[in-house]
Amino acid sequence: MGNTIQKTASRQTEIDIMRCICILWVVAFSHLTDYTPYPVSNPPVFFATRIMLASMFFVSGFLNSKKQFLNYKDCFRYYLTRFSHSYIPLFFACMAAYAEKILIHDWLFQNMKVFIRTLFGVSCIVTPAPATLWFICTILIFYALTPFLIWKYDLKQMLFKSLGAYALMLLLHFVFHLFDDRVLLYFPIYVSGLFFNMLLPVLQNKKIKTAGFILCACCVVVLTLTGWNHTKNYFFQFATAAFGIPLVYLIAKGFGKIRGVSRFLAFLGKAGMSFYLFHRQIYSLLQYFFGKTFSPWFAYLVALPVCILLGILIDFLLHRLMKAVDTLFGKLRIPSGKVS
Repeated sequence: MGNTIQKTASRQTEIDIMRCICILWVVAFSHLTDYTPYPVSNPPVFFATRIMLASMFFVSGFLNSKKQFLNYKDCFRYYLTRFSHSYIPLFFACMAAYAEKILIHDWLFQNMKVFIRTLFGVSCIVTPAPATLWFICTILIFYALTPFLIWKYDLKQMLFKSLGAYALMLLLHFVFHLFDDRVLLYFPIYVSGLFFNMLLPVLQNKKIKTAGFILCACCVVVLTLTGWNHTKNYFFQFATAAFGIPLVYLIAKGFGKIRGVSRFLAFLGKAGMSFYLFHRQIYSLLQYFFGKTFSPWFAYLVALPVCILLGILIDFLLHRLMKAVDTLFGKLRIPSGKVS
C-alpha cells in the first residue's frame, strides 16, 4: 500500500516537472527571445515547441483519464470543477489583456470580436484565436468532450467516439472553416493521454521502455531533419510532437531524482499555467516601462524572474478564488442522475 502511494506521488511530481519544462520552454525561451534583438526562429526550435505544447495536452488527457463518469452527476461535477479551474484563469487573462489595451495601448487580440469570442472560450471554434490564450480555449473544447469520450470507461466505445469526434471536427473545419488548426493537431494527442492509463502496466517493462525511448529519440531527429523545410506540414508537426512526448517525460524523470531541484521544478509546474497565461501581458507591461526591446541580460535577469514571481502570485490569488467557487458549487444540490 505504502509503495503504491509512493509511486503515485513520484508520478505526480514527474507530471508537475513535465509541465514546468514545457511552460518554461515557451515562456523563458521560445517567446521571450521575441522580445530581444535575437529572436530564435528555426525548425528545431519550432518542432521542439510543438513537442512541449503536445506534452501539456497529453498530460491534461492523462490526468483526466483517472476520472470516472458513471452517471450524469459525475459529469455535472466535472464541468463545474473544470469551469472554476480553467475558465476563471482565462477570464482574468482576457481582462488583463483588455486593461493593457486601455492603459498602454497594447492589444493581444486582433479585434474586439476575437476578444469577446475568447472571453466566452470559443475563439478556437470560431477563429481566429489570439496568441497564447488559444491554448486554454483549445483545452476547454477537449474538457467539454471528455465525459462523452470516456463514459463508463469502455475501451471500444472510447476509440469509436474519439474517431467520430475527430471526423466531425475535420468535416466542420474543411466545410465551414470552424476549429483552429491546432485543435485538430492536438486532439489526437489529448485522446492518447486519455488512453495512456490503460497502457501503463505494459510500459512497466524496462526493456520496452528503453527501446521505446531510443525509437522516439531517433524518430524526433529524423522527422526534424526531413521536415526542416516543411514546418507548416501537419504530418511532421504531429509526428514530431507525438514521438517527442516520451523524451520530455524522460527529462522530467531525470530531474525528479534530484531532490532539491525536483521540488522546486514541481512547485513551478503547479503554478506554471498562471505565468503561461499572463506572460505576454507581463512582458508587454515591462516593454512599456523599459523599452520595446529587451537586452538578453534584462530579459533573463529582470523580465523572466518578474514574470515567474508575478505568475506565482497570480496563481495563489486564482487558487483562493477557485477554492471559494468550488465551495459554492459544492453546496449545490445535484440530482443523482443514475443511468441504467
